Amino acid sequence: MQIYEQLQDMQNVALAAMADGAHFDTVADMVCRQAEALSHDSICTIAVIEPNGRMRSVAAPSLPKEYAAAVNELTIGPMVGSCGSAAYHRRPIQVTDIETDPRWASYKSLALSLGLRSCWSIPIMQSDGKVAATFAFYSRESREANKIERAIAQTCVHLCRVSIAFGDVLKRNFTLAHFDRLSGLPNRHRFEETLLSKLTMPDGFGLIILDADHLKTVNDTFGHAAGDGLIAEIAKRLSGLPPEFSAYRIGNDEFAVLLDNCSDRQGLEAMAETVRALMTRPFETNGHKLQPSLSMGGAVRGLDGEDSQALQRNADLALSHAKQTKRGGFVAFDSDLRNAITRRRETILAVNEALGDKRIVSYYQPITDIASGEILGLEALVRMRCPDGRVAVASEFGDAFMDRQASIGITRYMVEQAAADMARWLALGIEPQRLSINLSSADFAEDGFCNDIINAFKRHGVPPSNIAFEITETVIIEGGAYRIAPMVSALHRQGFQLELDDFGTGYASLTHLLELPIDAIKIDKSFISRMESDAGGGAIVEALINIADRMGLKVVAEGIEHASQAQRLLGYGCKLGQGYYFGAPADAATTEQRLIDTHALF
Repeated sequence: MQIYEQLQDMQNVALAAMADGAHFDTVADMVCRQAEALSHDSICTIAVIEPNGRMRSVAAPSLPKEYAAAVNELTIGPMVGSCGSAAYHRRPIQVTDIETDPRWASYKSLALSLGLRSCWSIPIMQSDGKVAATFAFYSRESREANKIERAIAQTCVHLCRVSIAFGDVLKRNFTLAHFDRLSGLPNRHRFEETLLSKLTMPDGFGLIILDADHLKTVNDTFGHAAGDGLIAEIAKRLSGLPPEFSAYRIGNDEFAVLLDNCSDRQGLEAMAETVRALMTRPFETNGHKLQPSLSMGGAVRGLDGEDSQALQRNADLALSHAKQTKRGGFVAFDSDLRNAITRRRETILAVNEALGDKRIVSYYQPITDIASGEILGLEALVRMRCPDGRVAVASEFGDAFMDRQASIGITRYMVEQAAADMARWLALGIEPQRLSINLSSADFAEDGFCNDIINAFKRHGVPPSNIAFEITETVIIEGGAYRIAPMVSALHRQGFQLELDDFGTGYASLTHLLELPIDAIKIDKSFISRMESDAGGGAIVEALINIADRMGLKVVAEGIEHASQAQRLLGYGCKLGQGYYFGAPADAATTEQRLIDTHALF
């Protein structure tokens, strides 16, 4: 058989192996063995060139392991044998005498000990011009490569080039099929495969599903490039988890983490804490400073399910509960969650029905001059009239505030009622100095929210100076200070006042006084209740009053229930108070009579 027919057969065998998915290392070994068989007295080797320029022997079937080990220590260069020099110069290098050629001066001892006297090396180039590997013919004689060897080498280099390109395509297709392009993490398909594989093993493991908090807000506020930056940063940090963890991006704002050898709730809690610890530092993207935050729900294989669907369903339920009750925190699944979620859904349904039936009503609690007892303001508090006539307080349907649409619906209804009531009191000449209305984080996520509020009070002829909006630190954290700050500033410019509610309970309350246009603080009732029994509590209250006074802010003490508390607050310099000592929340008609009475007295 002619050499060219043999080369054709060699090519067909190699291409068939590639079609079957053979890795380049396998094809390289096959090519070397066939080349040696065709050339009879030559020795063939193939080495891959790594991105850092290091050489890695992938095929040298006729040479001992010491040869491969020696090659693996080399970096390409102008005087690095035949292969290192060929890769460096990007052209074939013919060395007819290894013993005397200067390019082999530092490497010839091993070659000569193996009986190698000459070497012809050819770089294997990729389509982009980079050197991917080298093919070499060694001879035990000092000579040049002959015509047959050159033909063999040409075929071998071609086959290697095809195999490398084919491998790159397979690798690229695998990456596209199994990895998320933005985050670089394995995708949902890979997650499902891994989860099913783990379920075939007897060992327990933990599953946590994570939701990137406020992604929509970031996208809406700073643009999708910033949102992509947030996802990429979270993924980068999840990639830094210990080896026993594996992280995946399974949806737009959802990730999953699996942990080996996790068999109980305690292990799941520790797993969540490890993830949470990675998210504590803020970062910058597209010129914006962001703080990653993840809500997490987890389940344990065995305790919470033995199949993929059950585990994911239960982890999702836990995540849903975390998002609605402790955003930015972790909830482990347990059987009671289903009951809690059912109750929450029933509560949301009841509130939506009440909104439709106009059974959401505004009650008002007086904000009073502590010294004189004069009503100077009111806080609007939401109540719900039940179908049986009973009036439910907010704590009874608090779950509804965790639903974005229900929460927004309540606020809009309260604003409309408060505007109508205030307009009536203005017409009667008995209006309080200000009427405070609570806002939620959901309100600030609603497009056009500020304009709707402004228009509601305009429509009823109520001056903005008579209205104050209360926000808590929780609202600022959940809504994102970067989004809330410009919105409350816009309301403030219109003349509305801003009050920081439950002041002192958050770790960054003082920071918010500097960053937001605050007009008043409301000291949380937990401090007021401990003021007399705990010297530290009294000191904190007095300090907060002094801080506010020096900053020119009004102070309202919440939860005053006894005359002794009122007197102590007066001694601290607090002028305004709110609580059952001054009056319980009451409906609009009762409040109207209170206002008439206080105006008659003062």
